[in-house]
Amino acid sequence: MSKKVISELERLSKLIHKAVLLTIRKPLIADANLKERISYSIDDIGLKLRPYLAIKGAQLGGLKESKIITTATAIEFLQLSTLVIDDILDESLRRNNKQSCFKKFGDKESILIGDYLRNISYDLIFSQKKSFSEKKMFSTITYLEEAYQSITIGQFNDLQSSHLPIMSEQKYFKLIELTTGIFIRNSLLIGASLSDLPPEQILQLKKYGHYLGIAYQLRDDILDIIGEEKFTGKEPLIDIKNKRYRLPVIYLLTKGNENHKKHFQKIAKKKTITHKDEDNLALILNESYAIKYSVNKAKLLCEKAKKGITTFPESEIKQELIELADIISSFEN
Repeated sequence: MSKKVISELERLSKLIHKAVLLTIRKPLIADANLKERISYSIDDIGLKLRPYLAIKGAQLGGLKESKIITTATAIEFLQLSTLVIDDILDESLRRNNKQSCFKKFGDKESILIGDYLRNISYDLIFSQKKSFSEKKMFSTITYLEEAYQSITIGQFNDLQSSHLPIMSEQKYFKLIELTTGIFIRNSLLIGASLSDLPPEQILQLKKYGHYLGIAYQLRDDILDIIGEEKFTGKEPLIDIKNKRYRLPVIYLLTKGNENHKKHFQKIAKKKTITHKDEDNLALILNESYAIKYSVNKAKLLCEKAKKGITTFPESEIKQELIELADIISSFEN
């Protein structure tokens, strides 16, 4: 695992978080109560992959970091908006090791918080009229809108899936492409398009971003089962509790042995899942090869991502993207 890449991701994440805080401190939000809720929703000091990728995409084309910070901050605001809405749909009680907006403010206020965060994102894009041409700004908005609409379709399909029999592996990968993959891919492409990279290089980055985005969400779904709450910041096994089964469970229920299936289903159908139940579910998924199978899939996707930029001109940023894929495919820490 590259300490240099992690250090750079952490540095840029802190920079973006600072920019987010500075944005809402401006006289942008007149209502004090709404401002308080917006402030609560953005209190996220985690790693910010999407803004990071936008910055790296821009740097690949020679654009300075300072020129892309506002756009990267806009991407982060849109990401924060999707997280608020996601917690409503999942009825998730925790986010970033504290109460989610859904738990603290309820679903109605949370919808408005999410909507306002999205508005801030677009305000930031339009504030750059002097920095980028109208064509480039339109391209940025198009990429963001494609991602947001894709997330909405994916979340709708996800809600529908909770009432249906177990989805196929193919449908699962299509779902995470819609909900996460396209946003991660488009974040990279926004930076690349603002820096005037040639079309053939943008196409290569599109392949890289496509596979990296899917791998990243698969990793998140695996960590939902095997990760510790103090590191993930989320309630464990939230998808299983909501009867939205991801790849490890799909593998178990379609390819696992009957004993593992029966034991899993007996626990999963409970109205209340205890901490002991959580441990047992994780154990079943580990013993059934479901976790290992999913980890191997994530590694394969990351290899495809790296292959997508094989012929890309050599540079420090290219190497950073390759090492980032290696980090996402690693589950050692």
